[in-house]
Order: sequence, then C-alpha cells, then structure tokens
Amino acid sequence: MIKKVKINVKGRVQGVGFRFFTYQQAQQLGLVGYVRNLDNGEVEIIAQGNSLQIAKLTQ
Repeated sequence: MIKKVKINVKGRVQGVGFRFFTYQQAQQLGLVGYVRNLDNGEVEIIAQGNSLQIAKLTQ
C-alpha cells in the first residue's frame, strides 16, 4: 500500500545540507516527494512510498 506523509521539521535545519541529506536518504529508499524550506524557518518533507520505506526515513 502506498502512503504519503508530510513532516515539518523545526529547529536549526534551515539550509542546503539538511535538505540534501534528507533527499538522498529518501532517494536511496525509493521514495518520491520533495524537501523544501518554508518561510517560517521550518523544513517541509513530503514523501510517498510503502510503509517500510516511510518507516525507514522517519527512524
């Protein structure tokens, strides 16, 4: 079953390094979606894949 999650990360994560690392991890897991900075300083992660892939990304 395909699932989609939305994760908002707060704190000192605003920057290319965190987004790139998260994107690489999601790509290695076979997930699709995006990672982007929000105007309020948070980073938004949208990821879609099966339950196991999502669980591995969020561990």
